Amino acid sequence: MQPSFYSRCQAGMRKIAFLLTSVVVFYSCKKDQLSQLRSQFSGTWEFEKSIGAFANTGLPPGNGNIILLGTDGSFERRKHDTIIFKGVYFLEERKDCYGDEKKIFFKTSDSSYTADVSIETGANTLTMNTSDCYADGGATIYRKK
Repeated sequence: MQPSFYSRCQAGMRKIAFLLTSVVVFYSCKKDQLSQLRSQFSGTWEFEKSIGAFANTGLPPGNGNIILLGTDGSFERRKHDTIIFKGVYFLEERKDCYGDEKKIFFKTSDSSYTADVSIETGANTLTMNTSDCYADGGATIYRKK
């Protein structure tokens, strides 16, 4: 005896419902992970130093070169109390050019931050490292304000 059209339709609907539920759960987890990452990097950060193949520069505390990262994805660059740029930032977890380790990459709508950089936090520091894909890359280090 062959299954009826109705029973085949029910089986198909269950598969579709399962797929839709899986997609919703997957994106919900990604959104939660993104929120956790943003809270890790959020805050007010003051430029401390740049390290690279051709230049190593540092500035003392109170230099006024500030970036603000909001938990909502907002991004500001300031010089003391003057807003130089206001926009948004994005975080993406992916592998760099070399190795299997996944890193968090930082992108912003600010044209001054066009390089492909990974971002990480440490003891009251925020470090932006140029991707391994670029030769002669460097790092920019900010201190927590």
